[in-house]
Amino acid sequence: MTSYRFAGGRLVARTAEEHAELQRRKGEAVAPLIRAKSTERFVLIKLQQLDTLFGLKSRACTLLFMVMLYENFRHRGKPFILSADKIAANGGFSRRTQRRAVLRLEACGLISVKRRNRTPPEIAVL
Repeated sequence: MTSYRFAGGRLVARTAEEHAELQRRKGEAVAPLIRAKSTERFVLIKLQQLDTLFGLKSRACTLLFMVMLYENFRHRGKPFILSADKIAANGGFSRRTQRRAVLRLEACGLISVKRRNRTPPEIAVL
């Protein structure tokens, strides 16, 4: 099959090398971009949540909320139980700091906490 190009205002037949180059470029343009799947953990955060976190100005609250967002993703948006040991492993905070951070996150409306006697609280990200 012969392909043509414009040269000097006239339609001229392409050489075999020009035709091969054209086909190669067409293949590159049409080929889908395939990215490697990421193996890192990530969380999806809304802008409103981010603004609220910036207002808290607390490293513990921010890191704890990121852990909660990841757990929320893992539990498909359903309420989950977040033990103090799991939080300590992710953030390295004391239980007292964890409790204060949870109270602050609940007060600003980022999470909902259902407290139960002698068991870890059930948390829902709003």
